[in-house]
Amino acid sequence: MKSNNDNMRDIARMTNILYELSEEERQQLKQVLLEIYQDILDFCNKEKLCVMLGGGSALGAVRHGGFIPWDDDLDLMMPRKDYDYFFKEFPKNYGDKYTLYVPQKGHKMSNLFGKVIKKNTELVELQKITSDFDKGIYIDIFPIEYAPNNSIAQKVKGTLSIIFGLAAVSIFGYQFRNSLTDEYMKKNNRAYFIHKVRLFLGMLFSFRSYEYWYIKFDKFVRTKRTTNYITVPTGRKRYLGELYKKEVFFPVEPVEFEGKEAYIPGDYNKYLIGLYGDYMKIPPVEKRERHYFISFKI
Repeated sequence: MKSNNDNMRDIARMTNILYELSEEERQQLKQVLLEIYQDILDFCNKEKLCVMLGGGSALGAVRHGGFIPWDDDLDLMMPRKDYDYFFKEFPKNYGDKYTLYVPQKGHKMSNLFGKVIKKNTELVELQKITSDFDKGIYIDIFPIEYAPNNSIAQKVKGTLSIIFGLAAVSIFGYQFRNSLTDEYMKKNNRAYFIHKVRLFLGMLFSFRSYEYWYIKFDKFVRTKRTTNYITVPTGRKRYLGELYKKEVFFPVEPVEFEGKEAYIPGDYNKYLIGLYGDYMKIPPVEKRERHYFISFKI
């Protein structure tokens, strides 16, 4: 069965609604991402905060020494305590250059995790055409949470986090629905069915705003006490799919990323196997993850 990413890639090839960046544009985008990353890293080093590469960025560091050649984003992870401090204090130092979104009271929010968006740039995604969000080049930052030690409690919390998260993103999609997204999804029957189900759920749960559910989710996935397990609830495999013993992440492992200082989970082998299986194997062209946009401008 095809993954949702496979479906999205197939649709993009069938329509002119979205386009894939040229190699020149991809290199320009990567350069801006590295500039954003350097500012984040400088701040974290100064404040003694822990920040590490996550997902495909961690894979790229290990397998390619930087970006995955066909990829064009950069993902970071931070322990919850450092994550909260970062989104509170970073704007005081870099507010002239960046807009920050995070699902917490007093902040704008567009996802279940934090985003650092570079001002005066443009990178427009299909689902956010009709929103009033900043649509610039961004880096995503995912909070690392402690998880319960008890396996039953882990499963209960993980399942409920999926429900909260699905409610939130469905309401977001319902509130910012646009005709281009509908047209795009109709190109693939399975993707269109999922799209319609999410719109229905969005309507069903819209007795409260998507901001309410984003904040509800963010509060729910936190665990105040220190435990032996950690997870990345908003990672590509969600709460239960990214649940590890604490020793898999800490202490972190220093690496180079495009010639810059960076860090990844200490037992990166176990972390990357959990996400990708045989992660050193280069996937065939048709299986490589791609990102498509409405417009791009620096």
